[in-house]
Amino acid sequence: MLIRSKNIFVLLGVSISLILYTGCKDNSLPTILVLGQSNITGWGDVDLIPEEDKDKFNVSKESIFYMGYGRGKFSEYEHVHRARGDKYLNSFGIESRSTFSPVFSLYPLMSELYNNHQALIFHYAIASLSSYSSWHPEWNEERMMAFPNHANNDTKHDQYKKCMNHLTLARRVAKEQGFTGLDIKAVIWFGGEIDALNRTASDAYYDSMRDIINAIRNDVGIPDLPFILQQVNCITLPYNDLVRAHQVRLANEIPNVHLIPTNNDRSPSDYSKYNDQLHYDTQGVLNLGKEAGYKTIDCILGR
Repeated sequence: MLIRSKNIFVLLGVSISLILYTGCKDNSLPTILVLGQSNITGWGDVDLIPEEDKDKFNVSKESIFYMGYGRGKFSEYEHVHRARGDKYLNSFGIESRSTFSPVFSLYPLMSELYNNHQALIFHYAIASLSSYSSWHPEWNEERMMAFPNHANNDTKHDQYKKCMNHLTLARRVAKEQGFTGLDIKAVIWFGGEIDALNRTASDAYYDSMRDIINAIRNDVGIPDLPFILQQVNCITLPYNDLVRAHQVRLANEIPNVHLIPTNNDRSPSDYSKYNDQLHYDTQGVLNLGKEAGYKTIDCILGR
């Protein structure tokens, strides 16, 4: 599967279409929730970003607020500096580097979507979180036992509740900035790899994600909130095919759930990876962010 080609005329058409469509109701702040685990924390090499993508980002960041995990205020998106000795960078054959996430290439599309009106990307992601345990809305110690190495790690505990608390903080910050609140438009979800390592979690993946989708929609008060899933494609993981099948079923059976389909191949050409076959490389990260943006635009426009 090749990434959809989008030219300036398509984006211009989006902007014109949305001048009336996306006007902020009651001065609320249009918001995209970007949630998940390690692949949305991002491992793209900043030094390898094409100049064209850098230029688009630099223009768009003027109108897009960002609120990441652990942040208490809106800010500009920042790359993550990975220190020398990081186990993943070493496995990728890379020394100390700044890395970026799919949020980077989502920025220009969100700016175009809202015709340079202010909007917010709410980004909450921690590595190695499972939909069955860490992320589940009905989190408990028994669920954590599926991943014994997470049991004594507080950063893996009850993350759904912590995420919703952080979203409440974002609403408060929005009001301090002069907005009436958040106008949540869509959820982009990157995850499933950790579930594909565990039989209990992979068997329960459909039910776990259905519970998460329903809980988010209920908590934000939007029953048909668009939910976009990135399909896992880690052929080295034992239950990869099972999780992929559950993700297809979620998109087929739950209204307004959409899939970013991926090739189930080694280093697929559309979303390429490092040699661990788990984490997306620079081009893979850029492509995922763009495709997530295109899917979001389609959902918001209802097409």
